[in-house]
Amino acid sequence: MTNPPAVIDTNVFSNFAITGNINILETLYKQRLYIPTIVIQECQDKSELRPYISNAISKGWLKEFVISYTSTPDEFIEHTKIRKRFHPGESAILAIAKVNNFIVISDDITGVKNYCKANGLRLKGSLGILYEAYSQKLITVSQGNKIIQDMINFNNYKCPVQSMQEVINWFVYCIGKELF
Repeated sequence: MTNPPAVIDTNVFSNFAITGNINILETLYKQRLYIPTIVIQECQDKSELRPYISNAISKGWLKEFVISYTSTPDEFIEHTKIRKRFHPGESAILAIAKVNNFIVISDDITGVKNYCKANGLRLKGSLGILYEAYSQKLITVSQGNKIIQDMINFNNYKCPVQSMQEVINWFVYCIGKELF
């Protein structure tokens, strides 16, 4: 099953890249994953992410989305309206998602969550992507546990859970902390 188009922020991209699991994003989104230019720049500012971002774009499964007054005026206007409320990468993904009805992929749950709710946008974070990978049999529970621990240990991810079972419990049974 192919996901609808989505737009990704630095935090989720780095969680999957630094842990060596970028293939999960590629498999789940199959050339329907967009990244704003500002987020590419944020990734390139981190030497450990440079090879991953360059490779993903050159392979074509991750597509750059340029916000400009001439080629994407609706996104430009929305970005201008919200850019003071959010980090530059976040305001870019939110503007793109709102205009194009893309899924928002971000782990900045507080501000982004409220904006998505107010604008009827679907939000997914690293744990939502991990659950989707599990449900599509791309990873096992034990692999999910390792990925979560690697995200915490290698990327300083502030993870609200400690195990893949907690992720499954939320997405299947709505038990535990609300996850995205």
